[in-house]
Amino acid sequence: QLNQYVSVFYVYSHSQCTTHSIIIIDQSGSMKKADVNAFRTRSDAAFGTLALDYIAEQLYQQGDEFFVDAVTIIEMNDTGSILVHKEPLDWLLFNKMLDRMVTARPKSHGNYVESLKLAEDIIKTELASYDDLDEGDIPAFMLVFISDGKPSDTLPEHQLRRINAVARLAHKIKSKLTFLGMGIGATGSDFDQLRLLAETAEEYGAGGEFNHAGLNPASLSTSLCSTATMMTTTRNDLLSNKDKKQSKTEKSYDEKKENYEWGSS
Repeated sequence: QLNQYVSVFYVYSHSQCTTHSIIIIDQSGSMKKADVNAFRTRSDAAFGTLALDYIAEQLYQQGDEFFVDAVTIIEMNDTGSILVHKEPLDWLLFNKMLDRMVTARPKSHGNYVESLKLAEDIIKTELASYDDLDEGDIPAFMLVFISDGKPSDTLPEHQLRRINAVARLAHKIKSKLTFLGMGIGATGSDFDQLRLLAETAEEYGAGGEFNHAGLNPASLSTSLCSTATMMTTTRNDLLSNKDKKQSKTEKSYDEKKENYEWGSS
């Protein structure tokens, strides 16, 4: 019940959200392959390590501190569908991902364009609600794309639409966006498009990175742990800057108050 209240709080009190992770997880038919050690399928590996090494890792790093972060998860096959929309980063979300590891049913193709467009629309809608905030006060966005190979939408126009979606976001919010492409697949798998998206993000002023985790769960774990640590650092920096800004405002107020009281005496 508390989780539901916090979710509603996110929707109606945007300025309280420090970071927002939008995670696209490939759920095309190839994710049913059983070739990742310690996991039943590639899909299981994606959801399992997301729960353990991204969500739980951040929660452990923060300890007892209270922080306000949101997570959106998009499942990709023929289209993009929202599994979780702007829910709190907490242990309830952790449990949801472990449950989804069992219930997910990968199928059909892996079309990148629709999922990226959906992610772009989510971020643009959120940014529109921050018009009254200073640039430094808007959340940091992490766009994570987990896939086991090249996209199924292979026409030149599809590549252009993918690049443009990432380029528009990177150009708009610059360092407030980080794009992470993560490849699950054997050596020799084609991840050129994921690499290209990471390079595009960097080219337009955002952070961009691609990691090929292979079929080794330890590599996938390390990659997501590193991303979790990056988000923790980003969150702490943003909170520190807000505290400094608040302290400066309070000091200015106290000085004005003192001057007013002195002048009135």
